[in-house]
Amino acid sequence: MNDTAVAGRHHVVQRWTFRFRFLIHLFYDISANSPVVLADNPIIITPNHKSFADHWIIALSFSRHIFERQIPFRFLGHHPEHFPRAFRWIIRFIWWAYGVVSIEKGESNTIQKLRTVLKEHGQTVIMYPEGTRVRDGSALRRFRLRIVRLHRESGAKILPVAIQFKKAPSTKILGINIPIGRRRCVVNFAREATNLPELGSLQDEADWLRFQVEQLYDTARESL
Repeated sequence: MNDTAVAGRHHVVQRWTFRFRFLIHLFYDISANSPVVLADNPIIITPNHKSFADHWIIALSFSRHIFERQIPFRFLGHHPEHFPRAFRWIIRFIWWAYGVVSIEKGESNTIQKLRTVLKEHGQTVIMYPEGTRVRDGSALRRFRLRIVRLHRESGAKILPVAIQFKKAPSTKILGINIPIGRRRCVVNFAREATNLPELGSLQDEADWLRFQVEQLYDTARESL
């Protein structure tokens, strides 16, 4: 199947997902601002990572105008073989439908795939600089250098984003906490996509990006 047909599939699936975004609001009470200015594609969206639902919450928190302009969104995810065997078929289907880019064993291979998505196809990538979900504690982890490498090699601008959650109210039934309401969530976008400053080293630039996300993160936490 050619690239145009694949991109068309991702457009259709994500556009229908946006139409049914009210379903995610059944589980999450979401508050989000929306960027004032976004660069033309490609851009790299760089949120912290709190839950399995982060991809969908962030993508569906854009205004309709910006969402339509940026789709298809491409996500970075573990290869289906990393999941329990019983769930691999549904993971493969979701990855196929939504255009998830599987993480390769070698980091350079992953960067190459994402660079192709950005430079050759001009698509939007959502990538977590922490590299994994961070559910315990409130501090952000150190950002990985691959986000800076991808930025440099692709020339794509970066949109910092922070996401914060508050536990849903619950009640105990037979000693088990049962949620009885929606989980509160705040998504805080930077006002615009930007280039990383040239600070002389990959680590300094990753630390600069972490500081930008941390500021958004602290503001989101105050809004909970």
